[in-house]
Amino acid sequence: MGRSREDARKRRRRLFYYFIPIIALALSVSVYAVGLQPKSCQTGSAVMSYGVQISIQYAHPLANGTNVVNFIVPSGAGEAGLAWNTHTFDSNGLDCKYPLYMDPPTNPYRGYSLINVVSNVYHNYTLGDFFAVWGMTLGQNNTINQPAANGYYWWMCVGPSQSLQRPGAWGAEPLVNYNSISLKYGNEPLC
Repeated sequence: MGRSREDARKRRRRLFYYFIPIIALALSVSVYAVGLQPKSCQTGSAVMSYGVQISIQYAHPLANGTNVVNFIVPSGAGEAGLAWNTHTFDSNGLDCKYPLYMDPPTNPYRGYSLINVVSNVYHNYTLGDFFAVWGMTLGQNNTINQPAANGYYWWMCVGPSQSLQRPGAWGAEPLVNYNSISLKYGNEPLC
């Protein structure tokens, strides 16, 4: 009888020692999985919610001296499955989106894309903040990884309408409701 009790204790002790690493591994995996969750998967109400139109145009010369202008159509950014290259403002977003995001383009393309500003806090977001999450460069000498060359530069105009546009402040340009932003690569000023 004494022997079987001793054997039972040894078995329990052995099982206990086997389960300790399994329990530790399960806890570690759980903590890791929680840490991987995007910080902006919050629900609630937005204190800022509006869109800013952006048009990106690329002019390049033809042999006859005229320019051909093409639209650069962003593929989207700041949403799961799309470009998301910075996490600075993750906690300000809602519904698993960065507070600045762009949906994939419409078809047919309407000549501009929409930068959505949806945030659970008031913040002066800038065009530079959006380009950071998109992972692209922004500036007069290099925008969307296209450097200025051969007399062609990047021009930026901002305003509520075509007739009221002014030169923009590039990365420091605030994303303001009812404003539209035009970026153009070319050899003539845009505004």
